[in-house]
Amino acid sequence: MGRHGMTISQTKSGVLAAALAAVWFVVPAAADPAAREQLVKTKACEGCDLSGEDLSGLDLNRARLAKANLRGATLNGIDLQGADLHDADLAQTQLMHANMRGANLQKASLDGAFLGMASLAGANLKAASLVEARFSRADIEGADLEGANLRGADLFSAQMVFANLRGADLALADLSFADIGEADFTGAKSDDTTTCPNTKSGPCWP
Repeated sequence: MGRHGMTISQTKSGVLAAALAAVWFVVPAAADPAAREQLVKTKACEGCDLSGEDLSGLDLNRARLAKANLRGATLNGIDLQGADLHDADLAQTQLMHANMRGANLQKASLDGAFLGMASLAGANLKAASLVEARFSRADIEGADLEGANLRGADLFSAQMVFANLRGADLALADLSFADIGEADFTGAKSDDTTTCPNTKSGPCWP
């Protein structure tokens, strides 16, 4: 019986060790503590890990953040006008009232990001991933969204005048009351899952 009990104990220990090992390997790495300081001082942190950081309200005008990891960061009211964020990971970020006018976000990921009332006028969002991003009342006038993935995006009352959405994917997107005057939707994908600016189901354009 003692021997049997020892076997059970050893088995439990083995299972616990395996579980702890599994947890060890799936816990994501923490953001680089020196990255924030570098960014604030130099406005340059290409490829840095800033995931989960709170950078709200910072002046990062024309900052160089290409390929940076900002996943889950809080960036409300931040100034990123003219910043280079190409190929950056901004998924699940909070960007309410952010100034991203003229920013380079080509091929960046903003999946699930909240951009309510943010300004992205004239921004480069070519081939960006914007799945389920929330642009409610955002200003994306004149922005280049050619080939962008906007599946499930919330564009309620967004300002989209003169925006380029050629070849963009807008399935499941909500464009209710969006201002799309002079916007280019050539080759854009919409279907009966898309809510058009007139609040009717798509397709929204020929």
